Amino acid sequence: MFNKQRKTNIALYVAMMFITLLSLYGLFLFLSIEQITFLAEEDGPIEWFGAFSLLLSAIFFFMSFRRSKRGNDFLFIKPQKNIFLLLLGLLMLFGFLEEISWGQRIFQVPTPAFLEEANNQREINIHNLKTFMGFPLNSNFLLTLFWLSFCCLVPVLYYLVPPLKRFFDRINLPIVPLFISFFFVLNYIVSIITPSLNQTDIIPISDVVEAKESYISFLFFIISVWHYDFLQIHQEAVYSSSSSLQTSLSEKDNIKSKSSAS
Repeated sequence: MFNKQRKTNIALYVAMMFITLLSLYGLFLFLSIEQITFLAEEDGPIEWFGAFSLLLSAIFFFMSFRRSKRGNDFLFIKPQKNIFLLLLGLLMLFGFLEEISWGQRIFQVPTPAFLEEANNQREINIHNLKTFMGFPLNSNFLLTLFWLSFCCLVPVLYYLVPPLKRFFDRINLPIVPLFISFFFVLNYIVSIITPSLNQTDIIPISDVVEAKESYISFLFFIISVWHYDFLQIHQEAVYSSSSSLQTSLSEKDNIKSKSSAS
């Protein structure tokens, strides 16, 4: 039952990721440059799609943290709940707040004077600070480094290197499923070839980057739902096994009692 439900969920996740990828990048093939620019502009639909994906990711990671029954083993520090889920939730929440400039444009908050000069877009956020524009502190590079390492490299090492698998299991590190890792790589490849697909107009690279980042945010959402779903299914399976064991033991006790009575 456990494996059957997991396979059904995997098929659903793959369908969602594939359809979203086609829909997002299909815009560059069927819409005009003006329409694409409108969708990909600051505070446009594509950016808000990514922002809400991050917000939902944070919510699901926080719920997974609350639901987690097994903590981490850091030798001398052993929290009762999985601290990695909490950290991922905080990271996604930070990403969401950065995307909306901490609510600056929503609440019409003026940019403080010291940020006017320090921020490339003159907004209240960190990732556009001039300090973070160069390598290796550039936000795009850090985002790529994160998904490439945590979402791709770690899962591969987990399945190929037994000592690392035991280590990751001991510290209870959430592992991204390989079928989701594949879509991170696919997104990167599609974002590279997309600008050359439109033969009539030159597609702005910045618009493609916006689509790529929003899809990455969507994949984070899929990961958060996956782990929440896994905890639910796993705990239900454990509860079912425990109930079956208790029922079996009770039946054995009843048989022994009847045998002793006779």
